[in-house]
Amino acid sequence: MVIKDKQLGWKALGKSVQGASHVRNNKVCQDAIRWKKINKSIIFAIADGHGSSRSPYSDEGSQVAVQVAVETLEKLYKNLDLKKNLSNIKHFSEEQLKKLIVRNWRGKVEKAYEVRKLKEGITEDTDNFYVKYGSTLIAILATPDFILFLQLGDGDIIVAFQDGEISYAIEKDEELVGIETTSLCSKDGWKYIKTSVYKLNSNKNALEMIMLSTDGFYNSFTDDAGYKKNAEDYLKLLKKHGVKKIENNLEKWLSETSKEGCGDDITLGIIC
Repeated sequence: MVIKDKQLGWKALGKSVQGASHVRNNKVCQDAIRWKKINKSIIFAIADGHGSSRSPYSDEGSQVAVQVAVETLEKLYKNLDLKKNLSNIKHFSEEQLKKLIVRNWRGKVEKAYEVRKLKEGITEDTDNFYVKYGSTLIAILATPDFILFLQLGDGDIIVAFQDGEISYAIEKDEELVGIETTSLCSKDGWKYIKTSVYKLNSNKNALEMIMLSTDGFYNSFTDDAGYKKNAEDYLKLLKKHGVKKIENNLEKWLSETSKEGCGDDITLGIIC
């Protein structure tokens, strides 16, 4: 994977929309999105709260998830020793980074739940309240030299190359089909986080776009081919019109996709 000009750095855009079915049922959007640009690098995170009766505060849980992901990856980025050595980054992300993210999410959720208990007079005493805030998480740290991908639960990360190749940065977990997704609230949740680190070398087949989305986007297409075709369409729009056209229309397009598709909340992020 490479970018054409390291001096340009990365650009990012994205949007979360309330799903069509959630609009009809007056249900709050469970998705969250957050990103931060640092010099020529981008930290980007999206999350999807479970939204079930067991997870009444998952909309807050997803917001905490993207906050924690961006903050934790920013600390990683600022660690010069890690940045200089790709093998150190891989080693750190395989265990320590995963544990840090889950630990930090749980810490913030604990504080949020204590505040809620006092405010609402909740007397329930349980050590399994994390489920009430349950959320998936996808996060990316894209620098001029490497990209770190991180995923827990469903959703997708697509990478698109100059030669037209479209592929998954982290392969879809077939075990998640038809069952409850893995989550930040899962027991030993850090063990289910998948990471990949790619070095950006000098190569003719440049990486042109990264697209990350919650499962409401993928599930709005009839099959994998339709989903990847949509990613190709976004890449064509970027090449022809730049980011502004997508920024100006993304909310409308995603709302239409939800309405014509599965009806779920949708979050889409693009890094280019």
